[in-house]
Amino acid sequence: MTRTIRLLLAALSGNQLRVTELGPEEGARRLRRLSEHLEVLARKLEKHGRLDPSAVNLALAQLAAIKPYVADEPEERGPTLSGKNRLKRHFEQHVGEVVTGHELAAVSGVLAWARRVRELREEGMSIDELGGSRYVLRELPME
Repeated sequence: MTRTIRLLLAALSGNQLRVTELGPEEGARRLRRLSEHLEVLARKLEKHGRLDPSAVNLALAQLAAIKPYVADEPEERGPTLSGKNRLKRHFEQHVGEVVTGHELAAVSGVLAWARRVRELREEGMSIDELGGSRYVLRELPME
């Protein structure tokens, strides 16, 4: 794994990296695809001095697809949380704070993260959409 990918994954996870036991071949395939895309982006940046936002968004989506293979804690064992449960936990850890769609995509590790946010709203979480792909959990749900 290249140093760039390792740093990006570390930034997303906030913890040490460890690929889970669930589907390491798929995780490796996703990392290779991301590595190839990052190499293309690096060449374009060197040549043109700037990047197309859609190309960067694709890299972020590819990075989000790798997130399920990164353990939340180095000692974590057993089944991983679903994308919706990762989103719920993230919102609960950031009550009152604005979180971006890119952040939610990375945290959830699923492409349909917006659908999972809607499901959390339907389950009673007071998540407001602020526009511009920004969200905030106003308060913790009553249990």
